[in-house]
Amino acid sequence: MTCITITGIAWLDAYAEPSVQVNPFEAEYVVKRSGFKLASTRVRLSRQKDQTYVYESLARPAGIMSWARHVQAQEVSRWTMRDDAVVPLEYRYQLLNGDKSRNYHSVFDWTRHAVKIVRQESTSTMNIPDGTLDRFVVQLAVMFDLQHNRESLNYTVLDKSRLRSYRFHIVGNGHIETPAGPFDVVKIESVKDNSSRRRNTAFWCAPSLGYLPVRITYQSKRKPQYNMLLSSVTGLSQ
Repeated sequence: MTCITITGIAWLDAYAEPSVQVNPFEAEYVVKRSGFKLASTRVRLSRQKDQTYVYESLARPAGIMSWARHVQAQEVSRWTMRDDAVVPLEYRYQLLNGDKSRNYHSVFDWTRHAVKIVRQESTSTMNIPDGTLDRFVVQLAVMFDLQHNRESLNYTVLDKSRLRSYRFHIVGNGHIETPAGPFDVVKIESVKDNSSRRRNTAFWCAPSLGYLPVRITYQSKRKPQYNMLLSSVTGLSQ
């Protein structure tokens, strides 16, 4: 076996090229609510020299929210593949609002099945089961499972400092228009139990783009629906 040290984590496994398509790409989304443009979001997937991947997003105000130019939100997931499954290694979230900031950082240690969580000034450690994902890289896990024609889209997700069950079901096929063009899509929706307070999420995933979501909606009980539409993409076939 080969021992590879990744951000302080000893990963004991021989690297094998995954059978799913892991193509680096960059995509831009426009974020709207009630028909008004609120923000633009750029997401990028890149492959590192140590055979890991980095998935990152940066959201900035736009449209009617352009005045809030000092606000931005960034998410970064570092991960690898094992047996065609996404294995998170590190996750960072940072929200900047002028002089204020909100930070969250988690480091996964799969030799101990534990994760170290740093939130602002507090640090904690918790045990995690095999297959646990961070809340950002779960988007990629859905894409790869759809590439494998898997109908069971169930995930254990570390959401801040809690383990949550994320479940999605396939609604059906369709065709939608986006600023990036028209796409044939597969629509999936989150499944919520009666006790869940999480927002409802729906993805319209384009098979021609490796099941990249070309539309994403978020709906909660207390807030109007947020709508993300793909405006451009590079690195993926159409």
